[in-house]
Amino acid sequence: MTGEQFINEVMFETDRHQNLETDTIYREMALRWLNRVIKDISTRQTGFHWRFLEKTAYLETVAEQMSYSLPDDIDGYKILSVHRKDPEMKIDYVDQRIFDEFIPDPDTSSGNPDYYTLWGDAIKLWPIPSSDGQKIYVRYIKEITTLADNDTGTNDIPQKWDDMVVQGILVRAFKYDGKVNEMALSQQEYERGLIRMEEENGLIIDAKRVARSHGVEFGTTPWVTPAGI
Repeated sequence: MTGEQFINEVMFETDRHQNLETDTIYREMALRWLNRVIKDISTRQTGFHWRFLEKTAYLETVAEQMSYSLPDDIDGYKILSVHRKDPEMKIDYVDQRIFDEFIPDPDTSSGNPDYYTLWGDAIKLWPIPSSDGQKIYVRYIKEITTLADNDTGTNDIPQKWDDMVVQGILVRAFKYDGKVNEMALSQQEYERGLIRMEEENGLIIDAKRVARSHGVEFGTTPWVTPAGI
């Protein structure tokens, strides 16, 4: 749903459909409730992350430049991994204190980056890249997108969970109306929905075990098409 659709749904549920477009004050309140629910869903990421917030960004190195800006939409410092493209290799994270202790003068080393650290709003690479244009890709968790009262906004949360989001908004809407019983029921439905959402979030169908005769053992070299075919 778009932000407009979420608000319309709440107004129907609270018997305000007769003033669907004219009650602008209530629509403003409902929009704030909607975005509070969206942010609450985002902050439930404790010990896990929502897979629908995974994102990849690319940066290109500049010779002799150590620091590069983090993606604008990153959620804090939630980086999953950093890789360099050519040659393909994972770049390992080290704490800034390690840099300070073991690399007192980072300018003394340059080449292909093997390590990175985070400081402020930047990612620092070491050794310092020695050439321009080397591609580094960063897999990270983005901030969840808040919505506006229009029909153009994109909701990060999969559509199958729209009803759960509506229940989260109704908790606040029924509290505003003084409907304690309805508020409690919506709270229960919202929390149940979050539990189901988290359970499904951790399900990777391709990770299901298969018979050894049908799978590939870790550490074996997969078959590669010969050159020229």
